Amino acid sequence: GIDNGYDRLAPVRYWLQGADTWRIAEDWPPPDTEKVRLYPAPLSTDAKETHPLAPEAPSGSADVSFLAMPRSTLYPREVDRYETQVLRFATEPFAEDTEMVGPITLSLRISSTAIDTYLTARLSDLAPDGHRRSLSFGYQRAAIRSVDEEYSTPTEIVHERGAVEPLTPGEPVRLVFSLTVSANLFRRGHRLLLEIGSRTDLIGASFAEGFVYFDLDAPPYPARNRVHAGEDSYLEISVRSS
Repeated sequence: GIDNGYDRLAPVRYWLQGADTWRIAEDWPPPDTEKVRLYPAPLSTDAKETHPLAPEAPSGSADVSFLAMPRSTLYPREVDRYETQVLRFATEPFAEDTEMVGPITLSLRISSTAIDTYLTARLSDLAPDGHRRSLSFGYQRAAIRSVDEEYSTPTEIVHERGAVEPLTPGEPVRLVFSLTVSANLFRRGHRLLLEIGSRTDLIGASFAEGFVYFDLDAPPYPARNRVHAGEDSYLEISVRSS
């Protein structure tokens, strides 16, 4: 009942990374943002490359795969010369300062050699000098991919935790999940980097970066996971010109 002015503040107040300032909005995501989909578009089957994250779905693009190896698995380190456990996709450098503000959705059409696996993802702001700043994270178990429409909202996807659907090895399925919301100003010349893997210790965050991040002992067993490029594989974000 104290008149301290709190009820007269804007409904939404958020910290904009990159600009290092507070912003206000009347709703979340801010009404003047535009949803944009970016599509992983591998140029080759070389998983160790950084591939494009393109504004249009690729046609005839090469699918690309990565190894999902549990941390406890012993394997010849020579494998790391030819294989990767993390795929990397990056946009072209932004031509102008651009804000990414709001919920983030990742949709991937994948197949695996195992009956279950995990997908982990990280978004980063990649500077021209190569410095990477973490922005958003997410992970999802592939065998729990059925979306719970009753509890999901426009800003967060919820899955039916009791609905276990083992994968059929080699058969593609679509996996859709939310990453943590983010607000970031990409300066001109910076790029948005998407990394995809199966281990949170390889795609992780530190408390120093401002994230409360819990490590998972996943995936459960070795597998080769393949990302199939096309309309069903995309990153959806909300953006606006700064």
